[in-house]
Amino acid sequence: MTLDQYVRKLGANSNTSQLVNVWSKVMHGVESTQQSAAFFIDYCRRNKGLLAIRADDHTGGQYLRLPDGKSHISPFTWLRWLTMSFSGAQSIMKGIAKLLGHSHIHLSSPVVSIDDLGSYVAVTSANGQCFHGRKCIISIPSTLLRGINIQPPLPRPVQDMANATKLGDYNKSIVCYDRPWWREQGYNGFFMSYKGYISVARDTSVDEKELYCLTCFMNGEAGAEWSRFPLHQRRKVVLDQIADVFQQELDSEAYRPIEIFEQVWKDELYSQGALVPIPALGHLTGFAATYGKPVGNIHFVGTEYASEWKGYMEGALDSGERGAAEVVSALGPPRAQL
Repeated sequence: MTLDQYVRKLGANSNTSQLVNVWSKVMHGVESTQQSAAFFIDYCRRNKGLLAIRADDHTGGQYLRLPDGKSHISPFTWLRWLTMSFSGAQSIMKGIAKLLGHSHIHLSSPVVSIDDLGSYVAVTSANGQCFHGRKCIISIPSTLLRGINIQPPLPRPVQDMANATKLGDYNKSIVCYDRPWWREQGYNGFFMSYKGYISVARDTSVDEKELYCLTCFMNGEAGAEWSRFPLHQRRKVVLDQIADVFQQELDSEAYRPIEIFEQVWKDELYSQGALVPIPALGHLTGFAATYGKPVGNIHFVGTEYASEWKGYMEGALDSGERGAAEVVSALGPPRAQL
């Protein structure tokens, strides 16, 4: 049963159904007719409830900000901070890289094949490098597993589950201004919309840095259409909707941003969408026994498998801890080297 069918069965009227569809697009980048009610409910349950997912205060998923020196930079505005040499979300990756040691990290080496040979695993990259290990941990979205030649092939249920998942159409436009003009109009910068291309927008300014931004998300079917527009049209429809929501005229500051940054996740080769893979109808429960479970010497981690904060960086850490514990347990106690 789809999420749309579920809420209508509960007696939802047209307005309620539209609101649920906005939630679906904002949270997963798909229409409420394109994901199962079971998946949506499970997602909310793992993330402390729907209200917590949407909350901006300390109880919610939109609250935590990543430090950079004395400032606290929102993950929503990472493109802006990268262009200005701030760390943002990269601080997590840089910290992990420092712990691992840069000599152990191979960049620009996408994996093309994984061979589980029983006593060890051979991983081959596109540039011909081959790495051996007793275990292999795969951390890419399950939707992308089909792009790697895994031998022996993964069990049919694992393949069926992965091949039928869908990553949402998720797009971002960060509109930067020289001052937060919307606040002077009495607005806090947040809105969700049934109509237009923007599903949700919020004020992601960092006042102490004098950076004033509205971050807008164009998701679902409307987002897919938006992403195919030429650049000038993409920017125009975003500014038009901002002006409409805040009741601004054509000669207003709404139409005079100092910069606009965009992100289209479908264009990213190694993500191809966001936030987590959406399973086909019936697959969440039908393949629960195999989804994310180890296969031989191959283990799977990622935010889609998290027991809490699924779809978030916190969920990725949660799943990574679980995957590491799996491998340590499977390897057993260290053997003495005499």
